[in-house]
Amino acid sequence: MEFDLLDKFLKASKEKETVSDISLGMYKRDIADFKEFLGEKSYEEADKNDVAEYIKFMEKKYVENSIIRKVSSIKSFYKFLLKIGAVETSPAETINMSRKNKKTLERKIELSELKSILDCCGEDEKGKRDKIIIKLLSETGMQITEILNLKISEMEEKDYRAFIVKTGNEYIIVELSEESSKELRNYVEKYRNNIVADRENDKIFCDLSRQNFRARFIKYAEKAGLPSGVLPHMIKNRCEYERHEAPYEKKDELLKKIKEEYFRIGIGDD
Repeated sequence: MEFDLLDKFLKASKEKETVSDISLGMYKRDIADFKEFLGEKSYEEADKNDVAEYIKFMEKKYVENSIIRKVSSIKSFYKFLLKIGAVETSPAETINMSRKNKKTLERKIELSELKSILDCCGEDEKGKRDKIIIKLLSETGMQITEILNLKISEMEEKDYRAFIVKTGNEYIIVELSEESSKELRNYVEKYRNNIVADRENDKIFCDLSRQNFRARFIKYAEKAGLPSGVLPHMIKNRCEYERHEAPYEKKDELLKKIKEEYFRIGIGDD
């Protein structure tokens, strides 16, 4: 019976054109996780105390964005159960996951969310452009304006292996992984000139402003079924968080671990 209700919900959700396969996968995983927490108690028997306890349980394991998404999935599921008459009330109806007391700038994106956004970029020229920008943000921890200001001449001079960023009176050399170096060069040589109006412009991403990228990023996040409020700067927050998680590790070793994790879940793959 439990699987029947979940299957019916997923089937009904799939019929909605606005729900992507990625969102369906998240629904399935989120609701299955809730059932595992409930144990022998059925979906129909769950009450608001169960949901409240589940949130406390999740706070020990997940960041805020994940908890909000999981609760949102549970709310959608019970909304469907109400609609088909499987339950009389929703145990998640009165749960408020407001971020009023949280600073948006402190939130960080999860690797799984980042992967979902990358999966929604598409394979056309603009999709490839957006994907490499997101990957560069993820790997370097730089700001979007610093990535958008990258120049072809400077990257060619360093064989696409590094670039220099000025911060105050200092210059920082930012090295790229072999995979990112290859992807960036491939984009410039094969796809860039198909979408830029001014081919003589030295900036690699001259066709894109910070505001335009932000808008496209938000659309990808919506398409992936992520909670509202997922923004590009959260990638930098993620990078800073990962670096601070192991303050006593050597920088090179830590960056290597971060990159290995990115490639493990597919962020570094074509």
